Amino acid sequence: MRRRSGPRPLAIHLFAALFLAQGLIAFGAAMTDLPAYAAWYVSHLPVPAPGRDAAIVLASARLTIAAIPVALVWLLAVRFARWFVAAVALARLASAPVAIADGTASGAWWASLALALFAAVCLFTPAAAAWFAGGRE
Repeated sequence: MRRRSGPRPLAIHLFAALFLAQGLIAFGAAMTDLPAYAAWYVSHLPVPAPGRDAAIVLASARLTIAAIPVALVWLLAVRFARWFVAAVALARLASAPVAIADGTASGAWWASLALALFAAVCLFTPAAAAWFAGGRE
């Protein structure tokens, strides 16, 4: 892969800002209530209860993982990344009933979901399509 040069369209800038913002919101929510964040992992995954340090590492890893698609789109114009972002955003939307049922659908959760969905939509605008068509994978 080679770095994509040239001016980025507004849709790509918007995607990057929105997707990073949703990652920061989720990170901030996790950091403000580490015990609840750790409890979520225990209730949804077959893992032992993470301590405070492990919860911080998990929240930081999620933030880093959110930055990877931004780099793939903004720096490299990797076409696969837009489909990956769309699939993840739709999977998060599909998880809304579970989040409502188990009480994890806080205001930050909804804000993060809305930003992720809007960021995914930005990747399918005509300007973004032109950005991806000129890029290399």
